[in-house]
Amino acid sequence: MYRDPIVAETRRLREEYASQFGHDMDAIFADIQKRQRSSRAPVVTLWPKKPRTALGTVDCVGVPGPLAQRGAARTSAHIDTPR
Repeated sequence: MYRDPIVAETRRLREEYASQFGHDMDAIFADIQKRQRSSRAPVVTLWPKKPRTALGTVDCVGVPGPLAQRGAARTSAHIDTPR
């Protein structure tokens, strides 16, 4: 089986970093936040995208968006009903 050297190095570095904190996720997260606060790089927050369906976009309550309104009239029950 092929062993990708980049993947191997990434996994080795991840293991080294996690072992510094005893594999404690709370400690790792706190360190990441500390590094983020001390960094001069801008932090970007991306807003979640509306889910798309075959009928168009759907807002957060399941009501068809403007793309869905172009076709036949449908209710939200017709959008996500499993078949």
